[in-house]
Amino acid sequence: MPTKQCTKCKQIKELEEFHKDNNNKKDGRNSLCKSCISARQKARGLLPLPPSPPIKECCVCHIGKPPSEFYINPRAKDGLTSSCNPCRKIRDDLVREARRVKLFGLPKTGNKVCRNCKIDKLAENFNRSSSYPDGISNLCVDCDKEYKEKRKTRELDIIPSETLKRCTGCSLDKKIVEFNKNFNAKNGIRSRCRDCENEERFQREYGIGWAEYNSMMEGQNGTCKICRKPECMVVRGKVLPLSVDHCHRTGKIRGLLCRKCNTAIGLLGDNPEIADSARLYLTI
Repeated sequence: MPTKQCTKCKQIKELEEFHKDNNNKKDGRNSLCKSCISARQKARGLLPLPPSPPIKECCVCHIGKPPSEFYINPRAKDGLTSSCNPCRKIRDDLVREARRVKLFGLPKTGNKVCRNCKIDKLAENFNRSSSYPDGISNLCVDCDKEYKEKRKTRELDIIPSETLKRCTGCSLDKKIVEFNKNFNAKNGIRSRCRDCENEERFQREYGIGWAEYNSMMEGQNGTCKICRKPECMVVRGKVLPLSVDHCHRTGKIRGLLCRKCNTAIGLLGDNPEIADSARLYLTI
């Protein structure tokens, strides 16, 4: 098994202990091991934010506003972004509109021959696509729909559920049912198992591993930490897992919530005062 030395802890570990990094052309792995990255992310989330001024001037509209009108930026000296929220929204809308005009600025005029059916059709019978100079797909709407349906069903129902496949992440032979689907793959199955993908996603987004998530799930008896009920939202016939709730200011993980409770506290702005006001309102 090939090994590598972590540049942080100076320990020599197997390559599987390092996250993949496409920018590293030497071995395709990150220079820091998974443990060091997790410790750094946790330490970064626990760092206190710098004190915010009572009034801050926006660099765009040059109007003094309270800190609540700015987004959090831990890297800034005052812990706030340089522009206020309304100005950032206007800028984002302009950038989004400019990108849309750049990609799809050309009108759907004239005719185009479909690559599949070889029929000359009006441009309005084709979908938009930024992959082509004219901003129009080379497949007509009917052929594109037929192609997507065939891609979804090809070979997926032929593979028996008991078939074993080697995961490229943990190098273990597992059943096909333990892999997510990938319609772009040759056999319609992802190269890594579901546990390895969850491990990488949780490490990247929250700084915790899949084992820590499962331990939190056991500690809450598989229920939401607020409503004390299991997740009830179903997507594509499967019940969604509980969401990892964390503080957007400090990055600290608070617990596992169902989709309804997680959305509710997000709409309340994670503000305890507004939540208390809503609780009192419901008792009227």
